[in-house]
Amino acid sequence: QAHAAMASLWLRPAQALRRLSATIAPGFNGGALGHSFCKASPQPAPFLFRGPCMLQPKLFSSVALRISAAPPVLTGNGHLPQLARSFSTKNLRGRLFYKRRPKMIPKWSFNRRSKWLEGVGRRKGVCTKVYITSPKKPNSGCRKVAYVRLSNGRVVKTYIPGIGHNLQVHSVVMVRGGRRKDIVGCNYIAMRGKYDFLPVKNRKSSRSKYGVKRGNIEPKRKRFESVTTNVDRRLHFYRTGEEVGPEEKVPSRVHVVRNNPPFTYRHNKRKAKK
Repeated sequence: QAHAAMASLWLRPAQALRRLSATIAPGFNGGALGHSFCKASPQPAPFLFRGPCMLQPKLFSSVALRISAAPPVLTGNGHLPQLARSFSTKNLRGRLFYKRRPKMIPKWSFNRRSKWLEGVGRRKGVCTKVYITSPKKPNSGCRKVAYVRLSNGRVVKTYIPGIGHNLQVHSVVMVRGGRRKDIVGCNYIAMRGKYDFLPVKNRKSSRSKYGVKRGNIEPKRKRFESVTTNVDRRLHFYRTGEEVGPEEKVPSRVHVVRNNPPFTYRHNKRKAKK
């Protein structure tokens, strides 16, 4: 049909243009298309659409038609596509354009809060300033803080944990990573019980956090002396057949865990069969 319309185009341009527009786009108004060609402005008009089939008016009485072998691509509503954009929306600057990261190289990630430890768990340092600061809202009180020059030359803000401390300028401490949320810029904690930093006094719970060692606690079995009664002697005679004197102690029993007990304990009762 398109070739037939093109063959009759040179004799009747307006009628052939209506047939051609009806063939390419059934929903397109061919009369309006011919009318627009008849009343074209003297300036050169742009392409009606871009694609495999393009119409470009040259004169008022004739139309130059160029058709390719592939059929035109229509939009969803059956109309011809709009003019193509002559620019790109892709960002031409930034890392995604000029400096891409290779996919096979693993990402190097670290904790940015404790980065001045430079990859180790803790570092030795010397206090350069010890002072007291106030926490952020809604907390209140006094927070003991110190500036510590680490062994790698970095000076970091370090929190002093626990009740009471003995730190002063030139004190040697061990610094580990750990953020204190209510102190601005404090991402390190001094370790108690290391170098010049003494542990907390009279600390009983959470001793490992404050460098307190376990005291010499005598177990109860050594603090209290066991007493042998006549009942113990009689039970020992029933078990072993040996008589024990009134001043002698009953030897302690050795509990043996047997892998194969003589009987099996059943915790649940069997249901009675109906």
